[in-house]
This record gives sequence, C-alpha cells and structure tokens, in this order.
Amino acid sequence: MRILIAIGGNALIREGQRGTWGEQQANAAEAAKALARLRRAGHEVIVTHGNGPQVGALALQQAAGEPDTPALPFDALVAMTQGQMGYLLEQALAAVDPELPTATLLSRARVAPADPALAAPPTKPIGPFYDE
Repeated sequence: MRILIAIGGNALIREGQRGTWGEQQANAAEAAKALARLRRAGHEVIVTHGNGPQVGALALQQAAGEPDTPALPFDALVAMTQGQMGYLLEQALAAVDPELPTATLLSRARVAPADPALAAPPTKPIGPFYDE
C-alpha cells in the first residue's frame, strides 16, 4: 500500500525545545523508526514535511546578519529549509536502515495574487513563539 505521511516542522522541534540541530536529529530519529517499520512491512512510504519553525529561525538568523550580509528572499529561505529537513530525515532513515532508498525533492508553489484566500489575515505563524 502507498502511504503518504506528513511530518510537521513542529514535530521536529517539540514544545519546550530550542530547536538545536541535536534536538531535531533526535526527533527525526524517532520518526525514522516508525517510517522504517512501515517500509519493512511492505508499504511504499512517501513523506512530506512542514518547515515553519525552521524557516522562521533561518529568517531571524538572516536578519541578525544584516547589514554585513544581505538577507536572502523568503522563497530562498523556504528552499534552504526544505533541503535541510530532507537531509535531516534522510540521515535519520539511513541510520535506521541504510538500504532504504530515499530522495529529497524541493517543491515550488505558484499562488495567484488575486486569490481570495489571501484577503484574510495570515493564520499560520513561522518562527518561534514568544510569551510577551
């Protein structure tokens, strides 16, 4: 059976975590164990993922580097974190089952500027949450 699994960016940075690379690696390792079990059971596993916390952190890093280093546009940050998360998940899967074939694909979406969905205020935050 073909199974599509969505892993949110928040699944790799859990509540109370800072989002260090080590924390994300540990969380990805847990996800990889479950994914590998499905694959070993004979399923075709396709994984998609979010990247809200990761792209938000990268945007903050970019802003902190200005004016010495010009910040990149947001679409480039999205592509960078797509690759980062794909790499993270591939590494975790390889640690569980080195023979498991994996590939990371970057995606693009084209949005019509006049789409009525863009008239409403944004509802999906990126980056860290602050109490104050």
